[in-house]
Amino acid sequence: MPYFMPSMSWPRISLLLLGLIALGCGLKPAWADGDGRACLGSTRDVTLTIQPIDAKLVYIFSRSGEDFKAINPLPLPSNATLRGLTVHHLVGRLALTYQTQKIGTDWCLMPSSITVQAGFKDMTVYVDKHYPKDSCQRLAIIFHENKHVMINHDEMKAGLSQIETTMKAALANAALPIRVSDPKAGEHYLSDYFMSPLNRTLQDIADRMGRRNSALDTPQEYANITARCPVW
Repeated sequence: MPYFMPSMSWPRISLLLLGLIALGCGLKPAWADGDGRACLGSTRDVTLTIQPIDAKLVYIFSRSGEDFKAINPLPLPSNATLRGLTVHHLVGRLALTYQTQKIGTDWCLMPSSITVQAGFKDMTVYVDKHYPKDSCQRLAIIFHENKHVMINHDEMKAGLSQIETTMKAALANAALPIRVSDPKAGEHYLSDYFMSPLNRTLQDIADRMGRRNSALDTPQEYANITARCPVW
């Protein structure tokens, strides 16, 4: 009797992670004395864009259950046999554009656009090669694995709305524009500022995917899949 182990790899988030820039490296209040002028700009003028990343779903039928053990990042019980596996990688990317203004020896930085891309770098379903095309066993495994695919897409779709809400709040609470002596330090500071809430939100999405996928892989689910075919 086959044992269908959890089919989803623990979501691994590949992000642009930037070290926090200390305020001492040149960040100053936007109204700091220079030649008497203040930095100009408003968060109302910033364009926020959320773009989904949706990788093509790929099915691979050329690997064996033994191969899956090297692909699967989760620990397996000693008596487990993998017949199918769904693996995905969740990614998030952040791009900022700026308007700059020179005041004395300082620079004012004001974001003009914030673009977030989030979704799946890839989504791959592996099915044991020992089950031929159109066989009951292969179709049963695909039926189960597609449930994991649907969970992943459902959570990511809901997550895009959460990302938009999170980034709008971060923008509203940002002390913009910023004034710096080194514009590169200012760019790093703003990247860190907006990347931090994006990271947290992506982790929330990944955690929800993990919980739902784990909840799907129950003894009853395995029994239901096994019962779909008379022989394994």
